[in-house]
Amino acid sequence: MKSLKQTLSKYAKTTLVLGGESTPQLEQLKSDLNMISKKNKAKVVIRIIILGVIFVVWAGLVWIWRNDAAKISLVFGASGVTVSWLFQKIVELWEEKTASEITVTLVVSMRSDESQSVIQVLASKL
Repeated sequence: MKSLKQTLSKYAKTTLVLGGESTPQLEQLKSDLNMISKKNKAKVVIRIIILGVIFVVWAGLVWIWRNDAAKISLVFGASGVTVSWLFQKIVELWEEKTASEITVTLVVSMRSDESQSVIQVLASKL
């Protein structure tokens, strides 16, 4: 959540809404948060595709080496770390994507002082 924290920290000290009207800073914040969400969604899709490719390769190697248990265990042992790392990254990216979408919804629907407080708290807690 590094990019989300950096973005929120950038806007934590600026006034985003004046008297119920949007300011350029609020529009830029919404744009930045939406960009984080879209980038993370694309990264998640890419990692899921990579997981699918790894699964197909595993299945192919298991089929090729179906009579050689030593080679099969080597393949699973070597690629197990990669798969667990990919799952971890997918979860982290999805959490950041969700947090950025929720932040956009909160900031847009709240009063100026409330939205400013939400951004400051989120920036300090992430």
